[in-house]
Amino acid sequence: MMDFCIIGHPFIEVSGGMAYLKAKITRPDGESLCFFAVPEEYADILTSELADCFVATALPWCIRNKLSIRSETPVSHFILYSLKNRLISQMSQNSLCYHPIEIEADTSDLVFQGKGYVGTGWSGGADCMYTLMHNLEASEKGYRLTHLLNINAGVFEEPDIEGKFDTAHKLCKKASAHFGLESLSIDTNIHQLFPALYLSVCAFRITSAMLALQKGFKAYLFSSTYDLRTFDYVDDNAGFYEYAILSSLSNQNIHFVDCGCEVTRIEKLRQISDYKPALEMLQVCVKEQDKNCMRCGKCIRTTAALYALGKLEKFDRVFDVPYFYEHKDEILGDLLFHKANIHYGEIISLMEKKGMEFSPRARQRARILTAADKAAKAHASELTGDDK
Repeated sequence: MMDFCIIGHPFIEVSGGMAYLKAKITRPDGESLCFFAVPEEYADILTSELADCFVATALPWCIRNKLSIRSETPVSHFILYSLKNRLISQMSQNSLCYHPIEIEADTSDLVFQGKGYVGTGWSGGADCMYTLMHNLEASEKGYRLTHLLNINAGVFEEPDIEGKFDTAHKLCKKASAHFGLESLSIDTNIHQLFPALYLSVCAFRITSAMLALQKGFKAYLFSSTYDLRTFDYVDDNAGFYEYAILSSLSNQNIHFVDCGCEVTRIEKLRQISDYKPALEMLQVCVKEQDKNCMRCGKCIRTTAALYALGKLEKFDRVFDVPYFYEHKDEILGDLLFHKANIHYGEIISLMEKKGMEFSPRARQRARILTAADKAAKAHASELTGDDK
């Protein structure tokens, strides 16, 4: 007998100035309510007629846990076809973490009148800055941005998730006003009901939030993580195959676009280095929400890339350029240590191509970090017995 995750009929509730799209989720371990919430003025675009958003958000958790899905409400015909005939089989065939499951649901080709909104997520980072630069005044009206979005789908970590979400909302609202766009924050509890490493489910969660609003949005521009040359089914990083996810979860009402997948991260940075708003607003830090700390992985990676491009000084309003040069050996040593990472690797390749040298101190730091990492892993293996 097959175990199921059962998705009940979606319904809408309005309370405290917020509108909630909810559905009861029944699993072998119990029942819970899953929700997507937006300000009350957006209540009319919440979509209770289709279960697309709930199927999309449950899918990666279910295929990890060998749990099939049954929906009491119809699912868009194209989405159901794509999941059953393409995405699920590809994920399960190319990963030991994923398993083939069934989805039982009626299908629908329901088309909503819509409001023609076009959105993209806003963090202030290089990827979304590239998306905004190319689509703020896009000649194709169907892809011209109308909204910047802030989605609480697991990207904000403990402690103080609510506080971080609120800060991100204020920053999104400020950026939207600067560019003449609308801002919209979407709250959810999907990361609590279907816990997973965020990188492994990011595209599923973002699309699910937008499918909840498909009565209003006709396109969502997903700022790509990697370029298409790197396409691969990677267990804990769905960014490598987000193109397939976005294609499979588009339907007759909303189109998901993998914006930026045509270029490398280095090329994105090269292009935005000539974009005035990026010079004033680029925010890549994973430790701070309103400044760049210069010490986290993203700050190190981005400043090193801009240095390799010869563009770092142009960003002196958002990065502490003197700090970079004072700690250049340390930063480039970290770069060498992480050379297996595709984003770090392409920076190193660019530097080598341009004849830029790594100092002996930078290479020594990389060796020290490598040795320390190897020792830590060996110790962990001894404790767990994984070395046998």
